Amino acid sequence: MNYARKISNTSSVEARFARVLQTADINLAEIDDWTPIGNDASPSYNYFQGIYNGNGYTISNLKIRSGETNKGLFGYVTRKDSSTPAVLTGIHLRNVDIDVSHNSNIFCGAIAGEASSSTVITFCSARGEIKTDATSTASYENYSGGIIGNNNGTISYCRADVKVIASSNSSESTSQCAAGGIVGYNYGTILACEASGSEVSAQSNAAEAQAGGIAGCTNGYITSCTSGVGKIIANGNGLEVNAGGVAGNQYGAVYSSYARGDATASGGRDDALKAGAIVGYHHAFVDIDLYIGTGAGGQGTSNLSPSSGILYKADATDEEIYNLMQTKDFTKEISTTTYDATRFPAYGIEVTKVTFSSKGAWSYDPASGKIRIRGLPSVTGLSSVTGSSSVSPP
Repeated sequence: MNYARKISNTSSVEARFARVLQTADINLAEIDDWTPIGNDASPSYNYFQGIYNGNGYTISNLKIRSGETNKGLFGYVTRKDSSTPAVLTGIHLRNVDIDVSHNSNIFCGAIAGEASSSTVITFCSARGEIKTDATSTASYENYSGGIIGNNNGTISYCRADVKVIASSNSSESTSQCAAGGIVGYNYGTILACEASGSEVSAQSNAAEAQAGGIAGCTNGYITSCTSGVGKIIANGNGLEVNAGGVAGNQYGAVYSSYARGDATASGGRDDALKAGAIVGYHHAFVDIDLYIGTGAGGQGTSNLSPSSGILYKADATDEEIYNLMQTKDFTKEISTTTYDATRFPAYGIEVTKVTFSSKGAWSYDPASGKIRIRGLPSVTGLSSVTGSSSVSPP
């Protein structure tokens, strides 16, 4: 049964607390304009507060052309109560096609538009293209990302191969247009995630433009992530125009990660343009350590200087990257699921707290010379109903 479609079009109460187990691949090709599951629009405020376990199967041909502020497979996701977080796990989107404009805020991601602080997103993946345009000249935000648009939750072990192009017509310099390979704007936690895709770009009229391989702007916590996004572009005339291999604007702590993309900033005043292979702009009062940027330009115009834990090296090998990541361990208690992404099917969706280790997140194979994050789902060779393995082994 296409239960994803069913709960998208059913009563607010039923959709709000649904516990869904996907049991087959889903093709949404017949739906020209998907209505996200759960929204943050009055008068119903139909937040999704349940559990969706994609179980390693795929959802293909998600297309969105209109709708409210929150756009994605899910709209707005939050907890049911203080002891029951919302959970999105094992969801794998293919051929995502989102092309929307809105005369208000836009929070857009392939998996969900917005995730609250009590949301757990884990073992998900997405592939496709997202294009968003905030058309109002008023003070509205555009946060667009490959997985989540506006993130306050915990995202772990997710992978996105999504081209993200976000634009804003706001004439207010305090507004923001933020685009990221995983998240547009991150207030929460991102761990062990990988972004690829050909381009992430933020383009604005007068609003701040922030573009990053992982997050356009981060005011939260990022560790053990990697970006292979080819081009990271910030273009605008605002007070800040920042582009970075990992984050365009870094307000929060970031550790043990690397980026291979080329970041550029253009448009406005020279003193407003900041771009670097790791971050565009680094705020001195927050931590950053064990980072490597291999993109062209190195430090560029960013204010993040090289050090023992900050390396700009265009020809850095995977072995060098791995060895640096093993010099320190950053730990954090996180909420995750018992879902076992190495099995198919993998039904477990109980939420548990574990201690995440940045050193333990990485593996290196001397035979192939490749570094990778343990346990990530694939963006290409996922299972269908044949029952083959849905992820790369840990």
